[in-house]
Amino acid sequence: MKKSPINLKKMAVIGLFSGLTYLLYILRLPGFVFFPSFLEINLSEIPLFLMGFVYGPWASLFGLVFRFGVAIPFSTTSLIGETADFFYSAAFILPAAWMYRFNRTKTGALYGFLVGFFLQLVVTSLLNVYWVTDLYLDLYFGSAENFVGFIQQTNPWVTDPYWSLVLYVYLPFNALKNSLMMVITLLVYKRIHLAMKKMLR
Repeated sequence: MKKSPINLKKMAVIGLFSGLTYLLYILRLPGFVFFPSFLEINLSEIPLFLMGFVYGPWASLFGLVFRFGVAIPFSTTSLIGETADFFYSAAFILPAAWMYRFNRTKTGALYGFLVGFFLQLVVTSLLNVYWVTDLYLDLYFGSAENFVGFIQQTNPWVTDPYWSLVLYVYLPFNALKNSLMMVITLLVYKRIHLAMKKMLR
């Protein structure tokens, strides 16, 4: 019985940060210069990282499921984008949160970030080549030639919508985005961690 209020408070904090996750998910920012305009940035992974580092990977997973579930009615991509984002974020966040759980130091956080960083690059590359690209071609562009022509407006090195696109567009974009998420999370973690602890008092 004594633990119940603390658990309720913890769930309330996780719910609050899950709501923040969705808010940041829909508030898209323009992507980096020299990348196609459809590659936007959202900061929703930051509160997911914070929840994972403070409460464990299960909290991050809850936030991911919440973000996906709330986004379903508002999807404009037939759930392609939302589903892909779920796997992209999970590959980045869950390994980092899981590793930090066993080594709660800056070194542990850094190792977790690096594992998640490279795993996310692998997952995004494979999913785009073998699943996402074909779905988007059918939904928006109609043919690989139309899509490649659109991409070549910003990156003439792309010659096909699969591995060439991954190598010259998706990999560098995701590497920059992941680096940005890591830096911001590390900068705000200490203060947010203290605030989250105070909420449980």
